Amino acid sequence: MEIIVRVIGYIVLIAIDVGCYLFFHSHFLFVTLMLLAIAPVISVTAAAVLRSKLSVELNGAVSLANQEGFKQGEEMLVRIKIKNPTFLTCLDCKLELTIENEFFETKGEQTISVPVRAFKGFLLDIPIVSEYSGIVSIEVKRVLIKDFIGICFLKKKINKKSEFMVLPNIKTQMEINRNIVSAGTTENEESTKKGSDYSEVSDIREYIPGDVLNNIHWKLTAKKDELMVKDRTSMTDEKIVVFLELYNPSYMIFDNAISTAYSLVHKLVDEKMSVEFMYFSKKGYDFKRYKIDYHAQADEAFSKMFFEKTYDRPDEGASNMRSIHPEILRYIHVAASMGGVNVVVKENV
Repeated sequence: MEIIVRVIGYIVLIAIDVGCYLFFHSHFLFVTLMLLAIAPVISVTAAAVLRSKLSVELNGAVSLANQEGFKQGEEMLVRIKIKNPTFLTCLDCKLELTIENEFFETKGEQTISVPVRAFKGFLLDIPIVSEYSGIVSIEVKRVLIKDFIGICFLKKKINKKSEFMVLPNIKTQMEINRNIVSAGTTENEESTKKGSDYSEVSDIREYIPGDVLNNIHWKLTAKKDELMVKDRTSMTDEKIVVFLELYNPSYMIFDNAISTAYSLVHKLVDEKMSVEFMYFSKKGYDFKRYKIDYHAQADEAFSKMFFEKTYDRPDEGASNMRSIHPEILRYIHVAASMGGVNVVVKENV
C-alpha cells in the first residue's frame, strides 16, 4: 500500500510539472521534468546494484546470563550483520525473519526495518526469549531493499539459519517423593553393564560417601545408629528408570512434563543415585536409553530428545515398553495429560 501511494504521488508530481511547463514554457521546469523522468531509473538501478552486493551474516546466540547453554525464559541475543561494500545506501531495508521451535512445532514470523549505510551496512542484535525448551532456530529468509525514491522493493533471498538448544528449567522447589523413588527402583533381569552379573549381597559395612543410597540397610542402620550399606560383589543394573512420554496435549502442560522429568533426573543425580532416562522414539520406533551419572549427561540426553517427534497417543511409549524391554520390571512414568502432569510408578506388565 505504501508503494502504491508513493507511485501515485510521484505520477501526480510529474503531471503537475508537465502542466506548469506547458503553461509557463520555462526552461527550468523542462529540466525538472527530465530529472523527474530519469530519477526512477537511477533509483531502481542503484537499488539493484546494492542488492547484488549486499550480504547477511547470522551469528549464533549469546546468553546474557554468561553461562554455557541456554535455559528457557532467559534472554539471548542473536547478532545479524548486514554487509554493504558499496557507496550506495538504503534508508529502509527490511529483514524477513522466521523463529521456530522444531520440537514443539511452533513458528513465528517478524519483519524488521533497518538502514544500510554506505561501506558499512548495519549491525543488529535481536533479543530472544524462548518460552519453551527445545531446538530454537532463527532464519533470515530474505531482505527487501527499498530504492531511494521509495517506489519499489527489490527482494533478495538469504536463507541464513542459526540453531541453538534451549534446556528446561530445573524446578528448585520440587521435592522428591521418596515413596515413588523407592518403588521405581528396578533391577534388570540382565545387566547392561559390561562384565557384571546379577547383584549379590556379600557383606554389610559402614556407609562411605558416594555409596548408592538404595544399598543402605535401614534396619541395621536403625539398630547401630549409623549408616550401614549392603556391599555387593557384583552390581547389576539396579537403578531408577525415568521414562518421559513424548505426548503433547498442550504446549504448556507438555513443557511442564519435560521440566518435571528434567528436574527429577537432576535431583536424583544430586542424590548420587543410579539413573537411566528413557523415551520412546517415534522416528525409529524404539526406546532411547541414557545412563545418567552426571548433570552434563542429563543435558545431553534431553538435547538429543529434542530431535524427536511428539506423538498423539498419551501411552504410546508405555504400551510398547513390555514387548520391547521386558527386562525392565518397573519405572517412573512422567506423562502430560489434559489434567496436568502425572508422575507414577508403572509395573512393566
